[in-house]
Amino acid sequence: ESEEGYRKLIETSPDAILVHIDQKIVFMNPAGLEIIGAHNSSEIMGKSILDLTHPDYLEVIKRRQELLKKGDAPRNEYFKAIRLDGSVIDVETTSARVTYQGKSAIMATIRDITNRLKAEAKLQQYLENLEEEITVRKRMEERIVHLNAVLRAIRKVNQLIVTEKDRDRLLKVACRSLVETRGYYNAWIALLDQSGKLVTTAEAGLGKKFLPLQERWRAGELPHCARVALAEPGVSVIEDPATTCKDCPLAGAYTERWGLSCRLESGGNIYGLLTVSVTADYAADE
Repeated sequence: ESEEGYRKLIETSPDAILVHIDQKIVFMNPAGLEIIGAHNSSEIMGKSILDLTHPDYLEVIKRRQELLKKGDAPRNEYFKAIRLDGSVIDVETTSARVTYQGKSAIMATIRDITNRLKAEAKLQQYLENLEEEITVRKRMEERIVHLNAVLRAIRKVNQLIVTEKDRDRLLKVACRSLVETRGYYNAWIALLDQSGKLVTTAEAGLGKKFLPLQERWRAGELPHCARVALAEPGVSVIEDPATTCKDCPLAGAYTERWGLSCRLESGGNIYGLLTVSVTADYAADE
């Protein structure tokens, strides 16, 4: 009675259960027949378990059989199985050594996990997309913060132009405003006379590092960013000044940053130039 009850339990199990001797299938329950795509047991009896194994996993199954004989096989094993119609499914198996009809055999419980893996793959893709979306949103928020900082600095400078009568103080406060609002890492302004000679400068975020550049300019040696900016209107972008302008005294202050330069002009007259540094991510926004 206990043997009959055990057999009924196996027959009605929702998991596929098969028994094989020397890799030849000698028993498979209805759930197993359904998973493998067999209409009846005669289609599957006597077949080698290797015939139902995807070529990429033959060595995995062979190794598992050897380990089972030694009692060292892992509890669960994943592999791809081939149904009778040739389609491939993902399965997970648990095996154990048993005695079947007086012979040493291996009983395997097999579960089709194809849909589970597809669901996990979709979930993983969703999480990756979500992470990417969060990253994009964070960058957009950071850009908005940066642009707002720049706008605050510009607003402050515009107010100073109206109220501040001291030219040098106006230039210094303008540079300081561009940096203190955290819009830029550093900023400097150079005013020129009609012949292009340096009249005065102002900076923020550079300190003594700016002095060698100032001395070179007074000696008639214009930095690369100044030559580019003075040559044409609009904002000139210097990508990676630390590499592009190695001979510039300020090159070290632009590590992992880009330089942005524009000439200061009005009514067709050029009065000087403004240069700031910003990360590459924000350079395109300028």
